[in-house]
Amino acid sequence: MTRPSYHTRRSSNFQAFTLIELLVVIAIIATLAAILFPVFAQAKESAKKANCIANLKNIIIAGLMYAEDHDGIMCSTSCSVGFFPDQDLQRKWWGITRYVYSTNEWSLLDDGFLHPYLKNKKILDCPSAQDVPRSNPLLPISAPMPYAYGLNLPDIDMSDLQAPAETIYLADTAAAFAFSGQIDQYGRYEAIHLPGFGIGNIQGRHTNKQASLSWFDGHVSAKSTVPLKYVTGAFQGDVLYGKGIGAVLKYPWEDATPTSYTVRDHYYYTADKPVGF
Repeated sequence: MTRPSYHTRRSSNFQAFTLIELLVVIAIIATLAAILFPVFAQAKESAKKANCIANLKNIIIAGLMYAEDHDGIMCSTSCSVGFFPDQDLQRKWWGITRYVYSTNEWSLLDDGFLHPYLKNKKILDCPSAQDVPRSNPLLPISAPMPYAYGLNLPDIDMSDLQAPAETIYLADTAAAFAFSGQIDQYGRYEAIHLPGFGIGNIQGRHTNKQASLSWFDGHVSAKSTVPLKYVTGAFQGDVLYGKGIGAVLKYPWEDATPTSYTVRDHYYYTADKPVGF
């Protein structure tokens, strides 16, 4: 009698998965993916937020070191380095812009006010700002803007701050520009404006519309943003808030539809704090 071959014996004992078994396995994998992917996304965003906060901590330390070397005066947002025969240099807190008249060309240099204290321009960018175009329509420079933060109260004497721990130094910012009567450009901006302006507003680009903030006393935190209360014009608060652009307030808006802003609304932004608060 002929003995069955090895392959014959193996194939006789082998049973393939049924369709139902395959569908069950696929369903289990899909369920696990639905559970784990959001967790992974949250962990990734938490890591980005932690990186952003670390960046701001380094920058506020650099700002305070600058002030210590300059009689307690914080650095400027921007000022002219000087006019030369064929070029104009503007030094900013994050770098230098150079315009060459003969070629009508703009370029960027690294040596901003805080550069000697930072030595690393990657610190100037926020990992959660990748959706914000790396441009500033007010600067016709093709090179990508290296910063994602805005400076508050430039050139201020530290002794003039009534409450440094409650005054913003640097924050996540973005800018909207309305050159045609409506918001048609969106980009980065190097300064923080008071709530009520269209450019240089704080951006809540982290989870739950939170913005990372550094304060004049050196600490760093994250706070939720609220929509700006624009009532007319192109800069409607809900439109800007769709891009995360809003305000950070210590107190809720006093009026649901204000026609103007008050010192109370500007509490975190100004050196002088309103009396009674």
